[in-house]
Amino acid sequence: VGDGTYKYAITFEIPDWEEGQEVAVDLGRKTTGIEGTCTGTHPQNLPYVESGTGTLRFHLGPQTTGAGANQVRCTMIGEYEGATFTYHGRHCYRSPPPPPHGHAVCDALIANGYAVNVKCSDGLCGVCQCGVVSGDIEHRDFVLSQKQQQSMIILCQSRAAKEDGVIEIDM
Repeated sequence: VGDGTYKYAITFEIPDWEEGQEVAVDLGRKTTGIEGTCTGTHPQNLPYVESGTGTLRFHLGPQTTGAGANQVRCTMIGEYEGATFTYHGRHCYRSPPPPPHGHAVCDALIANGYAVNVKCSDGLCGVCQCGVVSGDIEHRDFVLSQKQQQSMIILCQSRAAKEDGVIEIDM
C-alpha cells in the first residue's frame, strides 16, 4: 500500500457452514482493514475489522457448492508483506469448550485443534506462556512472578480458579 502496510489474501475454510452465523477471527493488531468486500459473507452484514484489535467480524452468506464451497475470501490490509493465510476448520472462529475442572488450559486448546507450543508440560520452562484478557486463574507454574501472573498464563499448568470459571486468553 506504501505506508508500511500491505495487502494480503486470507481464506477461511468453514466445514459446518450455517448461513447468518457470526464469525470473529483475531488476525492480530497488525491487521487494520479490508480492501473491497469478502466473498462468501452475508450481503446485508458487511465485514469489518474492529479498531485497535485486528479482529475480523462477518456473517456467513448462503452456502455454495463446487469450487470455493464453504469458504470466505478477503483481501486484508496490514503489516504482513506478501502473506497468504488459510484457516481450516471450526477452531478458527469458535471458542473451544472449557477443559474439565482440574485440567490445564492447554488440554482444551489442543483437543480443539489449536497449536500450543509446549515443551516441559510441568510449568517450568515458560514456552507455553501467553497473555490473559480476563478470568480468575489458579497459577500452578514456577515461571511467572506475582506481577506477571496478573497479565500472563502458563497454559500447560494453569487452570480456572473455579469449577465454572472462564479464562479469556490472547494467543
